[in-house]
Amino acid sequence: MLRHLPILIVEDEPLIALSLALEIEDVEGIVVGPAATVSQALTILQTQAIAAAILGSGLIDQSQKMTVAAMQMADMKV
Repeated sequence: MLRHLPILIVEDEPLIALSLALEIEDVEGIVVGPAATVSQALTILQTQAIAAAILGSGLIDQSQKMTVAAMQMADMKV
């Protein structure tokens, strides 16, 4: 059980994002997002604390932004 921990979903495929959201809710997590792009995820991270993030593999071409996101999350002690 996730015990109401906020989990950010970064996924550009809507059906996959929905499936992930339902799974997170099923184990008592709080869905943050979903964000369809890394840029949207970074905007969300400016205002919301998260415990973890799920990043879609389809966003791999945005690796530089993903690295920045990971560094920002590390700074937040995520």
